[in-house]
Order: sequence, then C-alpha cells, then structure tokens
Amino acid sequence: MQTVAIPDRVAYRAATRFRIIGECHISDYRPGSRGVSQIGWAEDGVQHTTSTARAAYRYFHRGKMPRYVEQHCHNGMCVRNEHLIGKDKPAWLPTT
Repeated sequence: MQTVAIPDRVAYRAATRFRIIGECHISDYRPGSRGVSQIGWAEDGVQHTTSTARAAYRYFHRGKMPRYVEQHCHNGMCVRNEHLIGKDKPAWLPTT
C-alpha cells in the first residue's frame, strides 16, 4: 500500500471543520460506508481520500505519521486532538 502525504490545506480543513457534541468534535465531512468521516483532495490530476481523523492528526502533530489513527472515544467522526491516538498497528490485531 502506497501512502500519500496529506497536504497542509487538507489537514487544516479536517481539524477545523467540526461541531461539538458532548466531548467530541464531530467532523462536518460525511461518513463513508464504515461510519468514518472522509476527506478528499486532488493533486496532479489524481483523487485522494483519507479519514478526517488521520488528516486532523497530521495537522495537530506535524511529525511522522503513524500507520493507524484511532479515536479513544470510539467515534469514527471525531477529530478532537485529545481523542486521536497514533498507533503502529490496529487495536484489533493481537499482541504477541
């Protein structure tokens, strides 16, 4: 799987377009088929998409991107910095 760098403008949009519901910052972008909000952009004539949580993590943390970004609130549309957790492997993968 090839990863594409998330542009600053996309990361900014993902991190700042939300509404507050309870303790979560719920993305204004629509959820995909799995209930996770998605954001897209075009670059060099190619369409790209990623989760808003991943793009928001990129905006807040600016460093090396982890392989996975999860929300500790378990809301697939939440982009609140305090709820985003970067991981090298998904939570469902057993630890050995």
